[in-house]
Amino acid sequence: MRKIFIILSLNFFAFSSKAQSWNELLKYSDPSSNEMSFYGRAVAISDNYAAVGAYAEEEDEQGNNPLMEAGAVYIYKRTSSLWSPVQKLVGFDRTAGDYFGYAVSMNNTTLAIGAQYNDNDADGNFKNNNIGAVYIYELDSNDEWVFSQKIVASDGEVGDIFGTAVFLHGNYLFVSSIYDDHTTPVSISNAGSVYVFEKINGVWTEIQKIIPSDLRANDQFGTSIAADGNFLVIGGSAIGTDLNNQDVLPSAGASFIFENQGGTWVQIQKIIAQDREAGAFFGGSVSIKGDFILIGASGEKKDEIGANPIDGAGAAYLFKNDGSGNWSQHQKLVSNARAEFNQFGKKVQLDSTVGISSNSFRNPVDTTSTDENIGSIFLIKKNTSNNWNIVDEIIPSDSHDEQNFGTALNFLDNQLIVGTNKREIYIYDYLCNIATGIDNITSCSPITWIDGI
Repeated sequence: MRKIFIILSLNFFAFSSKAQSWNELLKYSDPSSNEMSFYGRAVAISDNYAAVGAYAEEEDEQGNNPLMEAGAVYIYKRTSSLWSPVQKLVGFDRTAGDYFGYAVSMNNTTLAIGAQYNDNDADGNFKNNNIGAVYIYELDSNDEWVFSQKIVASDGEVGDIFGTAVFLHGNYLFVSSIYDDHTTPVSISNAGSVYVFEKINGVWTEIQKIIPSDLRANDQFGTSIAADGNFLVIGGSAIGTDLNNQDVLPSAGASFIFENQGGTWVQIQKIIAQDREAGAFFGGSVSIKGDFILIGASGEKKDEIGANPIDGAGAAYLFKNDGSGNWSQHQKLVSNARAEFNQFGKKVQLDSTVGISSNSFRNPVDTTSTDENIGSIFLIKKNTSNNWNIVDEIIPSDSHDEQNFGTALNFLDNQLIVGTNKREIYIYDYLCNIATGIDNITSCSPITWIDGI
């Protein structure tokens, strides 16, 4: 077992007095021989299981019948402190180019897998090119993930790529179709939409299609999805309009907030960065927990005060619910080691008092190293004033050239899984010590602090 390498240089970060302790449990590399499988580009973790997408994997679960870019998902199981591979999943109707595993989401005993270029209907019969699909698996009493249902959009058409993003939330499943075309009130192409499914009598049933009223052609609404309680956040990183559907800045990005009102998800707000700019990709990744929303903008140039532009440095924005249902920008976070094209905020996730943002093109701290784009992820935490601060940077113990650590990430309570661009995953756990007093952890699941910052 290797200890995680944590960067603690005061030249880069203003840490709290209590150091964090994430333990690198293991690293897994792609078990296949396919150097272009894209293993680790999508990851999910829940309870004692983790799912890893390899959307261009060619072989089936037995390692046979190669089909180019058909895709697969690998399942890992935790027993005590030991993780081990237990299953490989592929679509029952797999065909070349499906991209099965492009998106994954886990929620207790349910797993949703996106296959955005699948051509078939729910029964596996050809319907249209690249309409997309989502496959549902359930954990049975033998601890095996068993296929239970294939989901397609009721109105799926050629090139919609349904399944680009998937998010399980209790008895709801949200699936984006970012190239969906709209015909009313006017015809617009590639505007995007998100479909809502509800598990009714054991069957996932389409109940709603979400389309904001102010979408334009090529907005690709649905690049990211997150939900918590009765709130849903959907990102559209290619959207260029402001809150009045004007002042177009290409790919400035926007996100939309919806509330569950009597079983219908109703749009309540559109949010944008206060310092929005073209190419920021605000909404490329979104997360929500309680009264806070965290939104990544991996192309943002400016720092937290809107100055010192650096191309592609990236940022993450926090929005807060004021208690009356209005969400407003609360804070902007940037890396204290900002550099060109680091893409801070490429992937983000939020919990009650902790959050994570990737910085997947970060270069090594060691300036003598010839490696580039090793990547890292930052841990942020909330203090008693409801402000968030970077407190840790996580870099794998064997970081290497063009690794892009943080290409994908997901955490639950004290477990974290991170994917790279080099067909690898890392799993971490939090060495949690409960204590009382200023800046101490008072709960490990979820991790909660009393913060003295």
